Formats: sequence, C-alpha cells, structure tokens
Amino acid sequence: MVPGAILLALLLVGDGWAVHRSQYLRSFPVHSANDPCYDEDRPRRCMPDFVNAAFGVPIEASSTCGQGKPARFCDMKESSDGTAAGGRSLMVESTCEICDETDATKRYSSLALTDVHNSNNVTCWRSEPRSGTLDAGPDNVTLTLSLGKKFELTYVSLMFCPHAIRPDSMAIYKSADYGKNWLPFQFYSSQCRKLYGRPTKATISPSNEQEARCVDHNRYSVDGVQGSRIAFSTLEGRPSAPEFDNSVILQDW
Repeated sequence: MVPGAILLALLLVGDGWAVHRSQYLRSFPVHSANDPCYDEDRPRRCMPDFVNAAFGVPIEASSTCGQGKPARFCDMKESSDGTAAGGRSLMVESTCEICDETDATKRYSSLALTDVHNSNNVTCWRSEPRSGTLDAGPDNVTLTLSLGKKFELTYVSLMFCPHAIRPDSMAIYKSADYGKNWLPFQFYSSQCRKLYGRPTKATISPSNEQEARCVDHNRYSVDGVQGSRIAFSTLEGRPSAPEFDNSVILQDW
C-alpha cells in the first residue's frame, strides 16, 4: 500500500523546471454512509474506485518563478528554416519571457500542478530560473504532495509544460509517517550511477522487488528538450505483479 505523502526532488539544468509542500498532517476524510470500504466506520476488504488522488490537492514547491519579484526565463522551441531537401529542417531556438506572481497572465503558481488539464488553456508551474549555463552545478527543487491517507498507487504521471527544458534528474520519494522519513520510489537521470548509485534500468528480481529503479530520460534528444510526459508505473517489471493480492512485499511497496 502506498504511503500518504510523495516528494519529488529535482536536479535542474538550464533555466529551471516547469510542470505545494502541502501540510503533512491533513485530516483524514469523513467516510460517507455508503462507502463500500467501511461498515459503520470499520474498514473492510473492498475494491475502491480508480481516482486521481492528486487532483486538486495542494502541492508545496520549494521554488516558484516570479514569486517575490519578476524573473526572466527561457524555453526551447522548434522552428523551420525551410532549407532542407524536401522542404524543411527543424531548428531549436531559445525564447524568453517574464514570470510575475502579481500578474495573472504571467503567473506560474503551484496550483497549476494538480488542476484540470485543458489542452486549449494550458496552465503551468515553473521553478525559479537558474543563473549560469548547462555546465553549471545543479540546483535542487522539491515538490511535496500529501495524500492524507494510504492509496494503492498505480502510476505517477508528470506532464511538462510545452517547450520547457526537462530537469536533468528527478527522484520520487514516498513517506508513510507524514514526511518524517522518505524512501526512494523511482529515479530519472542521465547519470544514474553517479547521482543515485544505481545502474540504468536495473533488472528487478523476486529478491529486490522493493528496489527503486533509475531510468535515463535522454535529456539531450529533441524529445528531451521539448515539453513531454513521464509516467511511472509502480508495478512495471515487478515479477510478483500478476499475484499482487498475494504479495505482501508489493502491497507495502
């Protein structure tokens, strides 16, 4: 069973990241009279509905672009120069804008992390822009989400803002004691061994089913530069996944 809090730690390169450490001690929700998982407030075995547990839940970000004072950030966008044989070739160009929390049209609040996704009106959160170049040392940004109770988590989906530069590395952690202790859940990095001491996409066996894996998300490819999506499936590659109901280890994982 997945614990009630998730933390995402980011190592940034370039100009910051775009995708609220919330109160850890959130009250547990009141169970409705027709809740199939409770009988007169006593928990019982059930199959709860599939829900987006993060939807509308506040997330606390350790850094937000434009918070405190306006800042300048840059994105990478594709453009066509029309010179390639057959018509066009694509080029990646840097375009810069201003973020400012006092201006609704330039605001990149952490509220955008768990709001309704509307492709016609994309809302984004951004971290503060970095100074320096891609070769500069990484900056750390954390996003903390408190779910308030335990969930059987199927996957964690992260959608990056259009044209935003991905972070170089990401680490997803989980906590079962309201943020006092954190256990690794998944890593993403171009330097898995160096940063996290793990091989890239290690094989999971029955003896290490609770181990967090590290995946290289190829930040230097065009797909790595442009805004895109990462989905972490919690049971993918776990040998006991088909027998999840009988696996205490995976249920705890």
